[in-house]
Amino acid sequence: MVRFSRKIIFALIMATRKLQSYFQAHPTMVLLDQPLKDMLGKVDIFGRMIKWSVKLSEFALEYSSRKVIQLHTLADFVVECSFS
Repeated sequence: MVRFSRKIIFALIMATRKLQSYFQAHPTMVLLDQPLKDMLGKVDIFGRMIKWSVKLSEFALEYSSRKVIQLHTLADFVVECSFS
């Protein structure tokens, strides 16, 4: 779980490097099913995670949990869009 979260945070860091002007100009909402805000706000993080946390604090990022699509809604959508 921690390794997966590190990869997500690293991907977010890479996105902020490539799209820095967009991240600075607009507030950005990060939708994930991982508790990144909690992980970046921990006191006992060290090394790269501290650097990444400081780097991400420069931007107006809002972390929110991704809403789950209910299975029957997805099945109804597939049925409607299928061509016979």
